[in-house]
Amino acid sequence: MTKYIPFVALYYLLIASCGRSDKNTPVRERLTDFVDPFIGTAYHGHTYPGAAYPFGQIQLSPDNGTQGWDWCSGYHYSDSVLAGFSHLHLSGTGIGDLADISFLPVASEVIFIDENKNVYIDFSARLDELGRQPYSTREFFIKHQDRIIFGADMPPNLDCSAEMYRTYFRFLETFDESFYSPDYDGTFDRSRWPICGIGLPKEILKKVYYENILKVIPSLKVDLKEYLP
Repeated sequence: MTKYIPFVALYYLLIASCGRSDKNTPVRERLTDFVDPFIGTAYHGHTYPGAAYPFGQIQLSPDNGTQGWDWCSGYHYSDSVLAGFSHLHLSGTGIGDLADISFLPVASEVIFIDENKNVYIDFSARLDELGRQPYSTREFFIKHQDRIIFGADMPPNLDCSAEMYRTYFRFLETFDESFYSPDYDGTFDRSRWPICGIGLPKEILKKVYYENILKVIPSLKVDLKEYLP
């Protein structure tokens, strides 16, 4: 019987050690839990709620799209409408300014595309979603052919971006089935699915590739004149 005593003692020692807590161990607090980004966004505060890196070049923050003195920063706490997220803001100025380059992520077609003639959309990094539903995607592109812009965050002169652009062109210009968009760094691993091309007509491709963006930024014609037909 005595040979089991050490094992029993060790068992109870382990149970006791599991219940102990070291009060001297510091608890890491998330300082962001003590921050309320909406302070100053009500009444006449003229403050935008978006986060901004010190001396950063952008201040991404929501906008209500409402004109008025209380909306100088682009956002007011009392408003219930979200018009988009623009990249440049000022706080506490008393006069509205900036609110440039506004984007509004959406999960489905919304009516503001038809109601607002100055709205343009791009489909950067959305091949996985669009390619899963090629029929409805093609109808969408045809319906809004004058409002869709081909945008990407990788310049075409990089070796690592060549496959990305080839896949975009294959998606837009062919009816190829069951191919994959490139996984650059292995982030998606096995959580990918095959996509299908939408085979847009040549005239629509011209609008998506360059004609629509030239309507938004006409000065690009000077920089791109040697590449344009």
